[in-house]
Amino acid sequence: MNKAIIKVTDLRKDYHIGEVTVHALRKVDMQINEGDFVAIMGASGSGKSTMLNIIGCLDKPTDGEYLLDGVNIGKLNRNQLAGLRNNKLGFIFQSYNLLSRTSALENVELQLYYNSKVKAKERRERALFALEQVGLTDRMHHMPNQLSGGQQQRVAIARSLVNDPVVILADEATGNLDTRTSYEIMELFQKTE
Repeated sequence: MNKAIIKVTDLRKDYHIGEVTVHALRKVDMQINEGDFVAIMGASGSGKSTMLNIIGCLDKPTDGEYLLDGVNIGKLNRNQLAGLRNNKLGFIFQSYNLLSRTSALENVELQLYYNSKVKAKERRERALFALEQVGLTDRMHHMPNQLSGGQQQRVAIARSLVNDPVVILADEATGNLDTRTSYEIMELFQKTE
């Protein structure tokens, strides 16, 4: 049996807007094991973004327990959560979130800047390897505005892979890619599990 990477028990998230309480998540139980591919689907307003924000350690639940690779995120402070995000999670945002005045290579390297264990030479090598995996070594010195939407998305994918995360959170990761490239990216995700 594969190891549980994400384990959520009785998760609840409430938002208070004035005197009104909005129950975004109610008693969610979920387990995602190593190697699993999971899609969170639902109608607008059903709590998908809230769930992703909690899984991504960007928000904490109101109640319940969330274990990420065996670590209870409810017991961590802000700095510990930032470290956990940096070391265990890879994010692929729908809007890419690339820095506009930073080359593709530097955008990928950025993910490793906050890891004191990774020195500059290794950071560069890992970023180059990640760009090679997504087929963009020939565009590594280009700025985001010099890249097509699909190329920007591949830079974002390389950035999500560069720290060898235990979980990759993707919001429509292959949405702007052609069918062949989408297939190659999904194969790449499977290889990195």
